[in-house]
Amino acid sequence: KASRLSRLGNALDSRFQCLDRLEDLDAAIAAHRRAVELMPNSRPEKPFTLLNLGASVTRRFWRLGELEDLPTSISAFRRASELLSDDNPKKPLCLSMLGNSFYGRFRRMGELEDMEAAISAYHRALELTPDDRPEMPAYLSNLGSVMRDRYQRLGQPGDIETSLSVHRCAVELTPEGHPFQALRLNNLADSFTTRFQSSSIQEDIETSITLYLQAIEI
Repeated sequence: KASRLSRLGNALDSRFQCLDRLEDLDAAIAAHRRAVELMPNSRPEKPFTLLNLGASVTRRFWRLGELEDLPTSISAFRRASELLSDDNPKKPLCLSMLGNSFYGRFRRMGELEDMEAAISAYHRALELTPDDRPEMPAYLSNLGSVMRDRYQRLGQPGDIETSLSVHRCAVELTPEGHPFQALRLNNLADSFTTRFQSSSIQEDIETSITLYLQAIEI
């Protein structure tokens, strides 16, 4: 029954993404939650059921902005990552989504603890991801953005240098014509602009302008 509920949840979530009907997303979350409740931790599909629950709840958060959804997604992604072995290819994705949930709450609430938790999850996702995986640029981009935010919050120079470094890598690893190429160029430009605002290094603002223009031309 748990597996059937999980498949139902996936189907409802897919229909929500097509038709944007909130009742489908609510029903998907209910089905995933019940599947998680019924499925013992010993079942090999349990972490993926948790991952599906977290993903659906996260989708609802971004759609409605209701903070009460984030503890559920954080719990689901954390439990899933604990159940997955380090060599499972889904574990970095799970950790990245955990980081996204913490980061989303930080952006709304401003709690440093959430920002540090996001950084830790993103670092772990990167550690477990081979360099040639197509997800690597996305994970790098996530880390670069949160490191820029921490620099703006705490003013530690090393954080903006890390942000620039990982955003550069994300841009370099993103193929030409990729849907997120412009976004990653913008992210790198934002970090150069942020460093310029505190250091007044003329080269930084020139580089950021060049990057913004490249992003516009894509």
